[in-house]
Amino acid sequence: MVKSNLTRSPWWTRGGVAIVMASWATVQLVYVQTQGLNSWRGGGFGMYGGFHPVQNDAWVTTDEQPSVHYWKRSRDDSELFSVVRPHLTFPRKTALTDSLNELSSKSGKRYNVEITSPSLDLETLVLSRQPLLRTSSDGEP
Repeated sequence: MVKSNLTRSPWWTRGGVAIVMASWATVQLVYVQTQGLNSWRGGGFGMYGGFHPVQNDAWVTTDEQPSVHYWKRSRDDSELFSVVRPHLTFPRKTALTDSLNELSSKSGKRYNVEITSPSLDLETLVLSRQPLLRTSSDGEP
C-alpha cells in the first residue's frame, strides 16, 4: 500500500527538496563570483570554516611615520582610522583608494595601506597573516 503511493506521487514531491537545495547552492556560487559574497556575508556556507572578517587588520604607513597597526576593535579617534576601519571587514580596493585619496587631499600626505587576514596552515599548524589588499592614496599597490 505505501509503496504504491510513493510510486504514484509526482516527481516534484520525490525530488523537490533536492532540487531546491541544488538551486540554492547554484545561486550562492553565482553570487560568490559576481556579488562579492563570502562565507560570512550573505550565505552562511562554511561559515565557521574560516576566520571571521573582524579579525582582519591593517598596516598604514605614510612618508613621515612608520607603520601604524589598526584592527577592527582599535580605540582610535583619528581621521585615518575612521577612513580605514570600514574597509577592514570587506576590503574593496577602489573604495579604499577613493577614501584614501580624499584624506590625502586634505592632509597632503601619501598613505599606504595593507589589509591582512589570519591564515592557518593545517599541515604545520602555523598561524600567519596573508595579505588581502594593498593600496595607496595614489592607487599604486
